[in-house]
Amino acid sequence: MCCWPGSANWRRWREAAGGNVTTVRRVGPADLAAAVAVLVESHLDYVWERWALPGADRRRHLEALFAADLRLLALPRGEVWMTEDGASVAVWMPATTSGELPTAAGAELDAVASAAFGDRLAVVDEVDGLIRRVRPPADWYLATMGTRPEAQGRGLGTAVLGPRLAALDAAGERATLETSDAGNVRFYERLGFEVAAVVDALPHGAPATWVMQRHVSTPHGATPHR
Repeated sequence: MCCWPGSANWRRWREAAGGNVTTVRRVGPADLAAAVAVLVESHLDYVWERWALPGADRRRHLEALFAADLRLLALPRGEVWMTEDGASVAVWMPATTSGELPTAAGAELDAVASAAFGDRLAVVDEVDGLIRRVRPPADWYLATMGTRPEAQGRGLGTAVLGPRLAALDAAGERATLETSDAGNVRFYERLGFEVAAVVDALPHGAPATWVMQRHVSTPHGATPHR
């Protein structure tokens, strides 16, 4: 089920946000470069990326990583949403996908990661594995999201997450995410997520990470869709 702007659940999200929600749309292959640019700009100085990619060439590596992930994983197997003004992007992946990743796609993803992280790849993989161990069961995973720095504080993050959150409520499904920015926790809590675990003793100087989950929920005052 897709919960497009205009649907009943989406209208409830608009009301919960005071009606000030911009239009969002699904991202297609033609939007790949624009979506990658938003994610790079919003993650360039993010605490996790600063730890994982400490070199001066962080931007170039992020461009390659996001482009490969969106083209080979998120677009064909998940959902990518963007605000109509192109300033905010959200990337969702189902917890389970049908069929294995084609060999060529897997090899390309491995090559891009190896080129980006170099000798740090084993360290990044180790830390990522420790975080995955405490990730609660869910139907969907918010893989990443970002809003251009100059556009933050205008409700675009809430808007770009709205369609998938409304679809989760309509289907009675759960979601999970991770964030390494304490300031993001309250934002996600307003959207129905709660902290499931705080992983704050990670090796190799990795930043503390909040693992969050969202049970079946509806915006305040909305009637659950059954």
